[in-house]
Amino acid sequence: MSSAEQKKQLLSQKLFRNLKSKQKSTSKSNDDKCTSTSTAKKPKIPTPEEKETDLTKRAIEEINRDTQKAAKLADEIGPSGWRIKSTRMNKRFLANTMRSVLNHNERTKAKHETESKRKFEQLTNRPPKFGARVHSFQSSEERITKSKSTT
Repeated sequence: MSSAEQKKQLLSQKLFRNLKSKQKSTSKSNDDKCTSTSTAKKPKIPTPEEKETDLTKRAIEEINRDTQKAAKLADEIGPSGWRIKSTRMNKRFLANTMRSVLNHNERTKAKHETESKRKFEQLTNRPPKFGARVHSFQSSEERITKSKSTT
């Protein structure tokens, strides 16, 4: 018998015992209620065979529900989906990952800044092209005085 079958069998035995003990406790409380009230009809007491079949049916239903739930988890998550997973986080991994990402972002930002500064310097300090006009911005007064001086 495989370990899965053994677990299934142990689970069914536990469920069967639990259901049997619940059935006994409810039947005792029902008996107490019936003795206290004389006008109420006594409920039909099931025979041991009926109890056995009822408990067996309940245990089988419970096992089927559990296996269906485990099958859904196995389809969604994988074969180990039925196991209870640890909710603890790997803090060392997270800290190392965050540190490396932040360092990488700082390096790329610094590289981008130096590259953009170099390009800006290159654009502002380059010599004028051959035949390019030299623009000089003059106020209207300077233009008037210049035009008077040339004439």
